[in-house]
Amino acid sequence: MDGRKVLKITGSVGFDPEAPVTLGAPLDFLDKSVNIKKNTLKVKATVPAGTGPGSIQVSVGDYNGWIQIE
Repeated sequence: MDGRKVLKITGSVGFDPEAPVTLGAPLDFLDKSVNIKKNTLKVKATVPAGTGPGSIQVSVGDYNGWIQIE
């Protein structure tokens, strides 16, 4: 897998889409956009060539989760 990807992140009560975003290695943060009405966050990241399948940790403020790279 190689290139820019968009991650759509949502949360439950107390989720702050404007909080700082931390992406686990090897993802490289590029940009984010927030939709307050839908309480969603879209994060653009680069996935380096050669990244194998697996889970990568993502944090938005106090919220932590995992994304799956296939």
